[in-house]
Amino acid sequence: MPTVIGTLLLMAVLFVGFMQFGAIASVAIGIVFLWGLLIFVVVPPLQIRVVEAASEGPNLAATLNQGAFNVGNASGAWIGGVALSAGVSYAHLPLVGAVLALLAVTVAVLSQALDRRAPVPLQAAAE
Repeated sequence: MPTVIGTLLLMAVLFVGFMQFGAIASVAIGIVFLWGLLIFVVVPPLQIRVVEAASEGPNLAATLNQGAFNVGNASGAWIGGVALSAGVSYAHLPLVGAVLALLAVTVAVLSQALDRRAPVPLQAAAE
């Protein structure tokens, strides 16, 4: 989870940077490249987490996880469209992405805290 949390925080910072400097073409290209890189960095730890949690059916869990990523992509586009319809300018749209990334950080931190409080299964305790 530390990788997920750190990556999401970096994404939020990147979105704010894009809002500030996105009008400069060379900077915008670099930010979009880093954004794509961060998207690829956050996926494997989440995939591992889901597969480990679903030891009874890891293939089904991996499939559902990919579906969840697709729902997230569609939801992000929808939220961006709602923000534009509500009057947010294109220049400030990355701020919406930063807020969403910070919401995701909150969920990740809560998830990590719940993991730490979860009781150890009997099988793992016996090992």
